[in-house]
Amino acid sequence: MIIYYGGCEQPGWRSFLADQHVDTMSLSWYGLRRRRKNLSGFLIRNEFPEGAKVYLDSGAYSVNKDGQISRDDAYVLAQEYMDFVDANIDSIAFASEFDATVLGEDLINDIRRRYWTQLPGDKWMPVWHSESGVRELRRLAGDYERVGLLQDSSASSDITGLLRTLSSGTNFHGVSMTKMEAMKTLPVTSVGSTSWLSPTQYGDTFIWDGRELHRYPKDYKHRRESHRRWLQENGFDTAKIEADDNMELLRLSVWSWQKFAESIAPTRGVTNTVLDPFGQFAETDPTGVAIEYAPTGHGAIAVREERVPLPLLSTVMETQYNPDGTETQRRMMRSPGVNLMQCNTCHINDVCPLMRPDAECAYEIPVEIRTTTQLAALQDTLLELQTKRVLRSTMFEEIQGGAIDQNTSKEYDRLNRMINSKIEAQKDSISIKIEASGSARAGMVSNLFGREAGERVTALPAPMITDGVIDAELVD
Repeated sequence: MIIYYGGCEQPGWRSFLADQHVDTMSLSWYGLRRRRKNLSGFLIRNEFPEGAKVYLDSGAYSVNKDGQISRDDAYVLAQEYMDFVDANIDSIAFASEFDATVLGEDLINDIRRRYWTQLPGDKWMPVWHSESGVRELRRLAGDYERVGLLQDSSASSDITGLLRTLSSGTNFHGVSMTKMEAMKTLPVTSVGSTSWLSPTQYGDTFIWDGRELHRYPKDYKHRRESHRRWLQENGFDTAKIEADDNMELLRLSVWSWQKFAESIAPTRGVTNTVLDPFGQFAETDPTGVAIEYAPTGHGAIAVREERVPLPLLSTVMETQYNPDGTETQRRMMRSPGVNLMQCNTCHINDVCPLMRPDAECAYEIPVEIRTTTQLAALQDTLLELQTKRVLRSTMFEEIQGGAIDQNTSKEYDRLNRMINSKIEAQKDSISIKIEASGSARAGMVSNLFGREAGERVTALPAPMITDGVIDAELVD
């Protein structure tokens, strides 16, 4: 995986990266525009170190996040950005389109046709938004050489398996991607990221320990002392690091992110896990964040006069027979088998063989688990399905050249846990613990095992008799 290091709107960071022998740099046009109002004379070949490979990010992510720009203003920005691309097309590795959502999908598509598709296919990329749906993702992957993925949108739904399938013919690029787990899991060939600047921006420390990348927030910086010997062996001044020297921490950050990127083996075209495709991308702050809930609205909550059960649940009345011979009617929960899925909103409606507009899902899952036999059958079924998934993922690994996929390894572990659980469930065992003393203990044993067993518990040990003679000593 290639990281294009962001923040290069500032000349100082461009020089610093060049000093660290980093030639993949990311430039945000919108960020640059906020620093320099007039960009008509800005030429990347004159501003960046020689040999730099520059990814030009439109910066529309910031525009969308702010949400303060009108559609007309966004269109003017898009025109300015395209003029900038024209002036620097020979100096960039590739550029992203200006994907301000306020423009609307129709206008964005129109701009693509009129401008972007006239450029060489390897010089630009469209950006997919989750709101457009997976059908649009499939279309973009089929039409263009490279497609941008937003970190938030790619983590919002279970699409990793689809991305891995599409990645066999399309390069995916992570736009403004900062989370390590997303970079490891998603089939991206490159990302644009500003995370390496976190030591300056937030006081974080990044350390590659030879196997994984650690992020220590400012309040946990004391933990970096455990890496002191490792850092010294790799040429870092630990005294400066522990003294919070900014330049040394940034040098460590760049080195650590480089090693992290090198460790991510390509996993293109490998179908990912369905049960846990993304995991948790968020790098949680160990200190935790307290969020208070504030009620919204202008009045009191309206009380419903009628209530209905959740459509996924139903109840039935069943008769239970009590030990005293009486009967009791109790309400029991059941699964009614109602199907709420609809073809229009299904995320696989473009490939489903039974898709029909404005119809409910054609598939049902008839499940009934009321007996131990039915429960055992369910366990067997899940075990068989998981075994197929593991073997299929293993086949995909070999087809893709034998690169180890961490998700396949996780599924192997999951399968072993399921097997062990099944074995434990089939074991027959009994355990009896008796807590009593004296006559109470004898009574309990008698109740369990009979009167003779209870008498043996309280009997004194019989004296040992040798040749009919017992040696004894009288004590006055």
